[in-house]
Amino acid sequence: MPTLVLPLAAVEKRYDELLAGAAGAGCGEYLAGLNPAVRLGILNGLMLERLEGKLGDLMKIHRESASDWNVTLYTMIFRAMGGSSNKESFTRLARAVPFLAMSHERGSIVSLEALLLGGAGLLYGYDDDPYIRRLNGEFDLLKRKYNIQPLRAAVWQTSGYPIGSPTLRLAELASFFANREFILGKVLECRRCDDLYTIFRTSASDFWSTHYSPESRSAARSKTIGADKAQSLGMNLVVPLMFAYGKQTGDERLQERALSLLESIPYERNSIVRRWQGRGAPIDNAFDSQAILQLNNSYCTPGRCAECRVGRRRLSENL
Repeated sequence: MPTLVLPLAAVEKRYDELLAGAAGAGCGEYLAGLNPAVRLGILNGLMLERLEGKLGDLMKIHRESASDWNVTLYTMIFRAMGGSSNKESFTRLARAVPFLAMSHERGSIVSLEALLLGGAGLLYGYDDDPYIRRLNGEFDLLKRKYNIQPLRAAVWQTSGYPIGSPTLRLAELASFFANREFILGKVLECRRCDDLYTIFRTSASDFWSTHYSPESRSAARSKTIGADKAQSLGMNLVVPLMFAYGKQTGDERLQERALSLLESIPYERNSIVRRWQGRGAPIDNAFDSQAILQLNNSYCTPGRCAECRVGRRRLSENL
């Protein structure tokens, strides 16, 4: 009788090899050896998966913002400024200090710093400094005016580099809101990485040039949202917002522009990306690195090789 013989032993061996190499970017060399068109198709699929995950968070915030895109952008800026360790606390702060309050007080950097740092619960216990006393006094007035319930200082993760401390990020946010009209259109018009620098690069007020936090002094230097943070805001805020807005309004060109913008942003320089590069994976821009992060975090780390685009392709070669 006709018989189909499946080489399962070879498949099982390859699957065990994939699992063993998953933690060390074992498929990096395989990706490098693929036909560029095939590799691009795989990375496109991974990138869209990652983007869909970000869109889920964004659209949840959009619904909670009464479908107001300005309030959505306001909240997402906070979330993106928080990074991986403080994004939930920054999101809570955006709800505690509403968009309306920041819009009304944007003419005064002191008022904006008081709203953000006071609302974050990061001003208490530092009355020795005259400027911090001034911020505390201003916040006492604004808290009653806008019925703000401050967060507890304990919700903030403060370990890591001082330049990325939540206090300093909030001071930079205050400067951002004070010096720029909060217009959704400027974000939606981004086309190149340089546009991100134009929108987001701003320096905290003079007090922070010699401080990382109320109790931590530093040598005098401007504390600025620099190129790296602007690029991160592009990946985690601008691209998802442009794509979501284009999707909701049926603007396919805006969706395409969001992906094109991602290709103009340099790739992240983190340990995961370096590990994959070390194994040969070609990573030229943020589009590539975001796809690799999706591959690593959603498939390699949990050992989902049989569900992965790369893993399935490698297993099928044994059939």
